[in-house]
Amino acid sequence: MLLKMCRCGRRVKQGEKCPCQKHRHKIYDGTRRDLSKRDFYRSWQWRKTTEKIKSRANGLDEYLLATKGLPVVGSTAHHIYPIDERPDLKTSLENLIFVSTNTHNKIHTEYTKGEKEKRELQKTLEAIVATAGAVQKVSS
Repeated sequence: MLLKMCRCGRRVKQGEKCPCQKHRHKIYDGTRRDLSKRDFYRSWQWRKTTEKIKSRANGLDEYLLATKGLPVVGSTAHHIYPIDERPDLKTSLENLIFVSTNTHNKIHTEYTKGEKEKRELQKTLEAIVATAGAVQKVSS
């Protein structure tokens, strides 16, 4: 049984959500998130898109699998180019990568370091997605 550490300090089983998560997201949605983004992330269109990305990744963190060969369970569909920058790509499968919460947090930390670091990581993520898409087409 694999355990992961939640932000609140609790240890939870890999693949399960910590009880604090619902409360944390409710606070974020109510105080910080843009209302149009909130509505989008709650929409059927986003849920359907997320399921496609998860299926492409076989439920695994695509970044860790491609860069380190580690089969870690993913949990989040991440926009390579944020919706604020490229709203036209918000449901594009080529602009989304399935990652774990830890990887998602690391990506956003890298994005805040500077424009150069952000662009380099985006190119890496694009290459991973392009490879994953090509593999999926060949196996279909």
